[in-house]
Order: sequence, then C-alpha cells, then structure tokens
Amino acid sequence: MIGSMLGDISGSRFEGYKKRPKTARFHLFTKRSRFTDDSVLTSAVAKAILEDYENPDFKKWIRAYGAMYPRAGYGARFRQWVKDPVNSPNDSYANGAPMRVSPIAWAYDDIYRIMIEARRSAETTHNHPIAIKASQIVAGCIYYARMGYDKGKIADFVRAMGYPIKECKDHVYGFDLEADKTVQQAISCFMKANDLVATIRYAISIGGDSDTIAAIAGSIAHAYYGISHKLTVDVSKRITPHLANVLVMFSRKYIDQDFLPNFNDCNLTVISPVTKEKEVVNKGFFDWFVI
Repeated sequence: MIGSMLGDISGSRFEGYKKRPKTARFHLFTKRSRFTDDSVLTSAVAKAILEDYENPDFKKWIRAYGAMYPRAGYGARFRQWVKDPVNSPNDSYANGAPMRVSPIAWAYDDIYRIMIEARRSAETTHNHPIAIKASQIVAGCIYYARMGYDKGKIADFVRAMGYPIKECKDHVYGFDLEADKTVQQAISCFMKANDLVATIRYAISIGGDSDTIAAIAGSIAHAYYGISHKLTVDVSKRITPHLANVLVMFSRKYIDQDFLPNFNDCNLTVISPVTKEKEVVNKGFFDWFVI
C-alpha cells in the first residue's frame, strides 16, 4: 500500500508535464510533490477492508473518499459518479481501477479470494473487462511478490493472464489512460529494476501517466523488496493525518505490526462530514511528523 503512495507522490509533479526526466536520476521528492487520486482511493479500498473484512463496501468508501478529497485529480466521469449516488458503474477501461487495488493483495491470503475482491473493487466504478483484468493482474503480482515468488514466476502469472512482458524503454510513452497499457508499462519497470526506488524512477522516466504508472509499479516493488523506514516516514509526511491514520491501521493489521513504531497513537473520534459515521483520526500526527 505504501509503495503505491510512494510512486504516486514521486510521479505527481511529472504528470502532464512535457519536460519529463530523460534519465532515472532525479530526486523523488520536491516541494511540488503531492499525493493524488491514486493515494486517496487506495486508502478508500483499505478503509473498506478495515471496516468489513468479509464483505468490504468498496462503493461506499470510494465515493466517500472521493467526496472528502475533491481536488485529488480525478477523471471527469469519476467526479460525476461521486456527485450522483444514483450513478451506476460505467464501462470505463481506464487505469483508475488497478491503481487502487494494492490493499486487497495484502489483506487476503488466498489468490482466488484476491481475484474476486479485485473484480469487486474494479466493478464499483470500472466494469469494463480490460479494467477488471488489469486490477486482477496487479493484485496477483503483489500477492506473489509478497509470498516470495521470484520475478520469473511473477512473469509466468502475468503471461498466463494474457499480458506480454515488454521491455522497459526510456522515455517513449505518450499519455495513455488505458488500464492494460498502464499496467504493462508498470510491470515492465518492476521487471527491469533491482530495488523499490529504481522501479519508481524507471516508471516515471518512461513518460506517460507518471503518477499512476509509478503507483502500480511501486505497489508491486514494495511487496517484492520491502521499504525502508526513511521512505515510510517521507511518504507519511506528505499525506494528510486522515490518510496517514488509515495507512498505519491497515499496515499494522495486515502487513507489519511494527509499522511506524514511533507514530503517536493519540486517536480522536470525529464524525465524517460525508458518511456521517464515526472516523478515527490521529490528532497527535503533527507532533511526530515535523516537516
């Protein structure tokens, strides 16, 4: 989950920007780095699982988080879906579904259950077969990575699902929102790199939808390589206390019980302005994370 946020924040300043880095040598964070819809909706999926593991209500929490963070950079069709509760899922095959799927691959230990929940989370907003398959492939890659499979076995899974393993080429992609193309680009960067940071730098340097490609590549690489404490803190500094609290609670429950051990667990229960339900927010967040 945090690997996805790392990629999102690192890639955010390059999305839609003509002067992309021509090499993989650049700083991950600058003053222009910020979280976008990738991080917000990944947190929404995590929140849905935290609230109801057996039957997560993805629709409820994705819509709620979309409303709570209205300027996170969503597409026009998603913004309309958030505003109108009557709206049904559309037939979009864009990359908005696979970018947010990583919590599912961490929370469940059965690949068949992961495929089911990846489909359910995608169908909430993107019910086109291309978007659904892309979400399942990303979730499967993360699952096999965290279970200790090598890249060859992960590549076998990707091919079995119908995707080729393409070479990661520098700075050749245009801006493309199609889920299958985005996921193939992200996987190629993961296959080429030899650590988490290199994966994200490759994902950004190839061009395209930088924050989402890096978010997907980062989510797989995090499961495969792990993440340093320093990067964990760097990411947590750059999201809101609300999102950080979800990150900590989910990570401690499903990934690492010692996640951010110095995090100040001074919880405050508030009423969400969107769902009208109780939310736990860490009011001591800024006492520990000093930017």
